[in-house]
Amino acid sequence: MKTLSTQDYRENRSKISVAELQKVDGSWVAISATGEQIVASAPTIQELSAQMRLLGEDLQQVVIEHIELESDNIHLGGEELL
Repeated sequence: MKTLSTQDYRENRSKISVAELQKVDGSWVAISATGEQIVASAPTIQELSAQMRLLGEDLQQVVIEHIELESDNIHLGGEELL
């Protein structure tokens, strides 16, 4: 896995188009470690985890984020597991 600084990740992440984000609005997403693309999405973290396993992807190699385009809430992952 390529290692990036947080600044590089955020810069790449900001380039994911609004159109792409609209497709996954309200979902949990796995974003590549480089921040360049959405790897998978699902309504819950549990479903996202299952989808990632089916794809043969490692959850520890992605950034998990909840997408809410019309909200001030920020979910950086994991709260559903508590």
